[in-house]
Amino acid sequence: MTRLGPACAVMGVWLIISPWVATVGHIPTHGMIWNNVILGALVVVLGCGSTVIRMATSRAARRTSTMSSAHTST
Repeated sequence: MTRLGPACAVMGVWLIISPWVATVGHIPTHGMIWNNVILGALVVVLGCGSTVIRMATSRAARRTSTMSSAHTST
């Protein structure tokens, strides 16, 4: 479950567009639209945020391991 940030962002986009795509045969209410847009935006933000945090921590871990290996070889 460590690399699901991008999938969460995609699911958030689906939440935003689903009232118009998945409601074939009836008209979505204003409440349904606003609920999906707000929750979808929240899921997109959290998914992108978790992806950024994951990338930053893995980059910092690589940099730390590279620096420590350079110190031990001298």
